[in-house]
Amino acid sequence: MIVCLTFVFSPSAQVRRDTSNKLLHSIPVEHRARFMDRLGEFVKLQAKAQWGGMYELSVERVERQDLTKEDFVKIHQDVEADAEVSTLVSFHPTAATSVNAFDGVKEWLIEGCAKYRRKGHVVYLRAGLNAQLRNSEWYFSYLSPITDGVDGPERRCTTRHKWGPTATHSAGLFTATHARKKAAEQVI
Repeated sequence: MIVCLTFVFSPSAQVRRDTSNKLLHSIPVEHRARFMDRLGEFVKLQAKAQWGGMYELSVERVERQDLTKEDFVKIHQDVEADAEVSTLVSFHPTAATSVNAFDGVKEWLIEGCAKYRRKGHVVYLRAGLNAQLRNSEWYFSYLSPITDGVDGPERRCTTRHKWGPTATHSAGLFTATHARKKAAEQVI
């Protein structure tokens, strides 16, 4: 599966938590709170097109030693100029699958349902990103829609949630404080 960055993201993006905690089962308990904090921060930075902040949390930064912050920002500013892009509104992660472990690095595929605003319409698409745990810190790839094959169609989400800027904490809207509390309460 190839996941490509093809969208520009808005400042109103939100991350929803998985109320059943199925998302967290494959994440080591001692790293769960930090995972949720960094995931929420990464999605918000991506949504606000704050490429400099994203650079610090990006898998690309730690994998490509030759990639400067300035180059990273320039690449993403160029993508932002595309008139056909969508705007991320919210993301509800639903699954974390361990996919790789090498040289002290562990990697997961995080999948879920993302709400996008596209040409004035709201669409719900399956989306994903990679998460890497390196030296007890989390780094992420871009949140992008999942397609069937390289050039296949995007996958729609099977369920729609009441998401948006007016959603409340009680509706399951992700907050870093709540994630830390829930992770601390999680017993395995």
